[in-house]
Amino acid sequence: MECKEETSEESYKFCINSPYYEMLVQHVKNNNNKVLQIKNCGNLSTEWIYSPSESTENICKEFKFLYESLSKYRGDKTRENEAFTEDDCNFLNYWLNDRLRNNDKDFSICVKEFYGEMNRQDRTFFSNPKNLENYMHVIDTEILENMKLLYELYHNAVKVINIIKDPTYKYEEH
Repeated sequence: MECKEETSEESYKFCINSPYYEMLVQHVKNNNNKVLQIKNCGNLSTEWIYSPSESTENICKEFKFLYESLSKYRGDKTRENEAFTEDDCNFLNYWLNDRLRNNDKDFSICVKEFYGEMNRQDRTFFSNPKNLENYMHVIDTEILENMKLLYELYHNAVKVINIIKDPTYKYEEH
């Protein structure tokens, strides 16, 4: 299967909210026991040879926990069944591209195919009304690196703004 690479200017917009998304990523990292309990990730029928230190099963579990967290921490219980925003979907695509690439610029996994495998494993899990699959695509390596930089810049900008507003502000690394 040939993977289609595509990225639009809209794909970058989620970076503006990088502190929010980074909080969710840290939430995933800080809840490893809950992540390990995620079901239906063990038999992904992928053909990819992957890093021994990073299994597709772990990436699947982390992605599903991140997806759940994104649904849960929207700030309003009544929004639970609403679709993710376009930024949320673009962030999930960015996160999955980054994790699947595993810092290997020459390694390419078809993100849409990987998402499809997760979806086939657990048809009821990805029940959000907005079809996330439409946002899943391979991000060009250079563009992914630019997205990482922009994401980090926005995150650092918020830290600087907080320090300016409150000189006693202490940023806590997670």
